[in-house]
Amino acid sequence: MVAHGHDAAKTWQIFTRNLFYLTLIIAPATAAGYFIAPIISLIFGGEYLVSVGIFRWLLPAYFINSLAKLGANLVVGAGLMPNQLGIATATLIMNLVLNIALIPRYGVQGAVIATTGSFALRAVLLWWVLLRYRSGAIKPVDGETP
Repeated sequence: MVAHGHDAAKTWQIFTRNLFYLTLIIAPATAAGYFIAPIISLIFGGEYLVSVGIFRWLLPAYFINSLAKLGANLVVGAGLMPNQLGIATATLIMNLVLNIALIPRYGVQGAVIATTGSFALRAVLLWWVLLRYRSGAIKPVDGETP
């Protein structure tokens, strides 16, 4: 993927194609995780039963973050590190704000919502950066033109 980093059209083509394939792989794995989750309490004992619910609540975050990793790799490979830094900063701030706002009221569920929301923000921002890179609105930091 990185070999075509400075070809914006090729980067977008790789992103969309691999996003499709990853979705085909990750969606069933996420669904399977829901049904496999009770094995946690079977392996570690009944005191871990609450972990089954937490694991299930985190499955959407797993799905979103798995897809976002593709975008992150392509953003870095395209030489768009300042954008990656900005996305990481925005995600961090959102996660902190959501955790402070949600955990006191909702506990573990609030933390899960904060994590999932932050991962969703990261995925959307990475998609947006790649879309702008494809349109020519963003250039690589090393000055090469796509």
